[in-house]
Amino acid sequence: CYYVDGWFRDHGNLDRLMSEVFVDDTDLDFGMIGSASGREEVEAFFTNVPFTMLSFSQHLIHSPLITLVSETEATGKWYFFVPCTFSEGNVAAWISGTYDEKYVKRDGKWFIKEIVVDFFFVSPFDEGWGKVPNMLAGGALA
Repeated sequence: CYYVDGWFRDHGNLDRLMSEVFVDDTDLDFGMIGSASGREEVEAFFTNVPFTMLSFSQHLIHSPLITLVSETEATGKWYFFVPCTFSEGNVAAWISGTYDEKYVKRDGKWFIKEIVVDFFFVSPFDEGWGKVPNMLAGGALA
């Protein structure tokens, strides 16, 4: 999340994200906004989706449930709450949901092997999730 949020100030964070966070065979499933498998697709996903859709984000990650499966495998579930700004229309928004993750330890370092996202809401800041639970329904900024 640090590298994703930091990308808006330092585009070198994409390289850090790809080399320090993900393995070459990472799988992403971000539901309504897309999925990717493998290094090239994952890099393209970040470049073409969150880094294009947003001009600002600040992930607030909390309530982790981490399970060590073996010495080289683990799982995690995290809540996320993200104040952000959508590029199109400069719209301030809230995004919330969970990350379900699988981790692998390679050469003594932990990496993300898989992320599945479950969105609770994607809502404009000024109207909130009570009035607009999914501002992306039906395509780009509905």
